[in-house]
Amino acid sequence: MPNQAQEGVIQTLAKISGTVVRARGLLNTKLLSKSAPRCYVKGIKGNSHLVNFFCTEVAEGNHPHWDAEWEYDCIKYRTRDEFVGLKFLVYDGQEFLGGADFDISELTAYRTHSEELELTGVVFQKVKGQAPKKARLWITCSVHKQFLPRFGRPREMLMQSMKSFSRVASICGRIVRARGLAGIPSRSMIYRSSPICWVRCYMSSGKVVQIYRTRCYQDDVVNPEWNETFEFDFDDLGPDDDQPIMLIFDILGSAGKHIVHYDAIWEACHHLGTAMIPVSAIKDERAFAKGEARHRVPLLGECQLIEKRLDREGNIVSEEKALEEEEDEKEEKTSRKVKKRILAGNVRQSKEHGHAADFLFRIEEGKRVFSSHYRAFCL
Repeated sequence: MPNQAQEGVIQTLAKISGTVVRARGLLNTKLLSKSAPRCYVKGIKGNSHLVNFFCTEVAEGNHPHWDAEWEYDCIKYRTRDEFVGLKFLVYDGQEFLGGADFDISELTAYRTHSEELELTGVVFQKVKGQAPKKARLWITCSVHKQFLPRFGRPREMLMQSMKSFSRVASICGRIVRARGLAGIPSRSMIYRSSPICWVRCYMSSGKVVQIYRTRCYQDDVVNPEWNETFEFDFDDLGPDDDQPIMLIFDILGSAGKHIVHYDAIWEACHHLGTAMIPVSAIKDERAFAKGEARHRVPLLGECQLIEKRLDREGNIVSEEKALEEEEDEKEEKTSRKVKKRILAGNVRQSKEHGHAADFLFRIEEGKRVFSSHYRAFCL
């Protein structure tokens, strides 16, 4: 039974479901073989944005039968703009065979509606002065509605969101294992290269911070299992607002070096793979405790190393060179500002600009007072 109306709630779409039954009279775009059409179902929002709902399997011929059922959960992806219609598009590979729109804004809820739609959008050539019949599409559709709390006013919600902000205070995780590493550098070398995993973090300022380093695993150089836990507190870096953006996992081999000489192993750089995880994709403590924070990421080649970054001319960019370029850019900007002020000759204007910058800085300080910390966990 539908929920009864209550104060402070609004009736909205909860679920849209339907069936793409069949089509008839589609255009054959192939000469020596039968067409392979498929039907795409998209939702039309009130602001004319399209959302992908479903895609059928490939059928065969000009009169395909799909009988494909689909449904879309509107509550899970709820926004202010509701769906007002459906768009059905039929393609044969990259060839467009026709489309049709279906209005769902006035459909009766909890009932299955069967419709025969005319596919348009394809230009047909007249045969003996008459245009051929247009293709048809048979579908069924039903909507489910539910009473949900109203969205707050946009201005009030925006003001509430600006009162506080969240930042990453620390990251805790566990390096479990790796699969399919290259245990021997090349055929000419007979020594085994024991893998070590370095955990680094790319910060918003462009700085790379080393977080952790595993032990040198010698039991199995191809499928190592470290199972080591690490934790890093970003507050130890200083009171600045530098935030972590990307976690970088670099796996390097010992390359014949002693397993304790980590600096020499890093200098040799026998690269076995690099993986990256965005900090925004890392879940919280509850997911970590339930075992839902596990990440399985592919190991990429040596080109993914931060030390192998290339500039516009294709040369490797080192950290020292990058810092020098940043300092040069800052000096150029300051020199340009000084030249503009000298040419303008208006000291009062520069003072007003300085007060405006100071005022913006005070607003940022006010936000920092309400800052909250959370811990990110990865596995």
